[in-house]
Amino acid sequence: MFGESLATGLVIHLLKQYSIWQPRSRSDDTGRLSEHQLQKVFKYVQDHLEQDIALSDMASVLNLSQYHFCRLFKQSTGLAPHQYLTQCRIDRAKHLLQFTQLTITEITFAVGLNNHSSFTRLFRRYVGTTPKEFRASL
Repeated sequence: MFGESLATGLVIHLLKQYSIWQPRSRSDDTGRLSEHQLQKVFKYVQDHLEQDIALSDMASVLNLSQYHFCRLFKQSTGLAPHQYLTQCRIDRAKHLLQFTQLTITEITFAVGLNNHSSFTRLFRRYVGTTPKEFRASL
């Protein structure tokens, strides 16, 4: 019995070390959105950033349930959909602060947020400074 176990262990070691074929885990081919699907969602978010985008809106782009979409999106990008959406809004706000003369309130609405104070709080959390200070530092 010991000899058989030793032989089996040796065969497994040789196969792992010297075999060309590599087994793929199930997570390699399932549980992720394809590149095409991701680009479709990214485009939708960029095109509708000034609107109130719900999780159901993003999921409907790919005809998936909210739960399934959320799980696949996070597995594919490392971010939850709302984190990605917030990051896109902050990036757009930074761009608008740099390259336009829009007021901070106008930028707030242009990135899909409802009030100036929540925008300022969110901007400070992600960038480390207020929008006014960010613009002044440019």
